[in-house]
Amino acid sequence: MSEEVQARPSVKVLGTAMLLACAHQYLFYGHQPGVSVILFVVLFYSYIYLFSRPRLKPRLWSPFNLLILPVVLLLSLRYALFDASMFSALNLLLIPVMISAQLVYLLGERKGGLSLIGVRRSG
Repeated sequence: MSEEVQARPSVKVLGTAMLLACAHQYLFYGHQPGVSVILFVVLFYSYIYLFSRPRLKPRLWSPFNLLILPVVLLLSLRYALFDASMFSALNLLLIPVMISAQLVYLLGERKGGLSLIGVRRSG
């Protein structure tokens, strides 16, 4: 009985991720980036917030998050407001990189300090 109760949240997360994937296909397949970019970014951030809320709360109002979030939203809003293709390719590369960096910061383990790869900490 307890296995069924534990399986429900994961099914809910998976089902919502599939809906998000369908929205991505509908918004981007065969279309030029436009309003769909800001729409998908907002949907993606909503998905992350809904299913990762307990892990996000300690760092949600951190200076890094408050710096990156408006930049990502403004870069994605640029596709809805302007039709110039001067920075389109750069923005399409920069938006996923910035979202990834933000999610690594928000959802990563909270260890103190930096460590090098292959170097063990003592203690």
